Amino acid sequence: FCLECWKKYHEKSIDIRITNCNATQILDEYGNKKIKCSDGVWVRSRAESMISDWFFMKKIRVVYEPDFFYKEDGETKVLHPDFYLPDYDVFIEYCELTNKPYLKKREYTEKIYKQNNKKVIIMTDADIENRDKFFFDKLDIN
Repeated sequence: FCLECWKKYHEKSIDIRITNCNATQILDEYGNKKIKCSDGVWVRSRAESMISDWFFMKKIRVVYEPDFFYKEDGETKVLHPDFYLPDYDVFIEYCELTNKPYLKKREYTEKIYKQNNKKVIIMTDADIENRDKFFFDKLDIN
């Protein structure tokens, strides 16, 4: 790693792909995927594994942390939603914290989805406890 990358990643466990002994691609810059779900996908938290496993049980196609690109002030930026359901064209964001900075970031993220005409479902800890009711209501599942 160069010094800039070392400063950014030295305290994280990240996934990288190395090809031809010199070309690298960072696969997961956040690191710390430590829980394996029923479908083999690695996630960052117990709550995310409960959500992912629920989709797997219900045979609902899901993509974990896809890149969502958007434009802001003439610049291309990217969000990393927790989940994307391609058959419903909806993003799922799990929000566990309730401190002001986190809630402000959540509000900003919701605004980005709305500006891009994308549907997002925000989940909290209370919603995790009754995933059947929550998702059946939100996704209009029979």
